[in-house]
Amino acid sequence: MIFNDLILEACVSSVISSVRAEKNGAHQLELCSRLDLGGLTPDINFIKAVRAKVDIPIKVMLRNRGGDFVYSQEDVAQMKTSLSELIQCDIQGIVFGALHLDKSINIELTQHICELAGDLPVTFHKAIDNCPDILLAITALKMTDIRSVLTSGGKSTAAQGVQILKQIIEIAGPEINIISAGKITSDNINAIHKLIGGKSYHGKLIVGSL
Repeated sequence: MIFNDLILEACVSSVISSVRAEKNGAHQLELCSRLDLGGLTPDINFIKAVRAKVDIPIKVMLRNRGGDFVYSQEDVAQMKTSLSELIQCDIQGIVFGALHLDKSINIELTQHICELAGDLPVTFHKAIDNCPDILLAITALKMTDIRSVLTSGGKSTAAQGVQILKQIIEIAGPEINIISAGKITSDNINAIHKLIGGKSYHGKLIVGSL
């Protein structure tokens, strides 16, 4: 089923699904709560429980509420507090994203979070799919310390965003790892990879039902 050179990232919200994802061949996990809201920062005890059960790398969502990605000072303060707690956990990355009212990337806040995260690499999440010019957004992110971008190419699914994703990967170059996402499953990963030619893929069902 799987190409050996790919990185498969499973999005999970329970200890059981985390364990199953690793068993099914996931190379890394993204931990979230409230997947119905697009994913929020999970409880610290949950993160520790997952860490005790799996050996693969763990990334954690940094997002304090559902809705848009335009954050108030209070939102930012809450997320900075969460980040200070996450840094103390045995995790391997943070997943974050912030926009301005015009839906352009909030470069200043994004870079600030990268700096606060220190040695923890930061992935910019699918907030980027709301940007009016996603290719320009990728170029802007190359001026920050963002290490990866999670995107479906501005479309509802990766399959619909194939052509844009290919352009994004080319623009990102070696500086930013593009993690293709959007209804990618164990059933369609091979076909989607053949179309996109990326290195990393993300999904709730990317290594099967959990």
